[in-house]
Amino acid sequence: MFRVVLVSLVLAMPSAEAAILIYTNKISFLVDTAATDRTGAIPNLGIVTGTATVGTVTVSAPKWLSPDWSSLLPGQDIAISDGAGPTIYSDGVDFGLGGPVYAAGFDFHEPGSSTATIDGCNLVCTDSTFLVTLLNGATTVDSFQFNAPDDVLAFVGVSSSLAFDTVQIREIVGTDDNEFYGHVYAASAPAVVPVPAAAWLFGGALGALGLVRRRARDGLCA
Repeated sequence: MFRVVLVSLVLAMPSAEAAILIYTNKISFLVDTAATDRTGAIPNLGIVTGTATVGTVTVSAPKWLSPDWSSLLPGQDIAISDGAGPTIYSDGVDFGLGGPVYAAGFDFHEPGSSTATIDGCNLVCTDSTFLVTLLNGATTVDSFQFNAPDDVLAFVGVSSSLAFDTVQIREIVGTDDNEFYGHVYAASAPAVVPVPAAAWLFGGALGALGLVRRRARDGLCA
């Protein structure tokens, strides 16, 4: 008897959500993404309220200044205080990248001493947690949190499968204490183009359908 077996193909459409990879190793980030330095040397702009452009990066915060207050960051650094966090006392900054990118990262120093002028926070030091949101215009691409160790030169980087043009950083656990940012890096091309999941499923389903057809043909000839 000739039997017709119908195979239902369910294809998973590629998700519109971004796939992101977080980096804490700067060398690995630069090698994987081919990101370049978008700020270059950071000039001593003094106290800035609002926005200023450093290289091709637009830095935005209610109050920030860029003297050489961090001994861990060579040259000048971007020191953030009285930022745009969830409360008036929590810090935040936006890095506008001047166009769509697929990876971005920044040097970061969170001090743990309240007594020093250099490498110091304000009166009270808090182990801060930050929310990083990747924006493409007004659209949120993805977000993640980081809590860097105190008193070390840290790095935070992210590679995304979808483009973004702004890195928004908000302190969600912390107080009005200093954080120091160094150079900002970005890559305009995606690091890796993954094979969509649908292609694998579709190929596997076609293989299963071919197997069923061969078995039906063999059975007919038997």
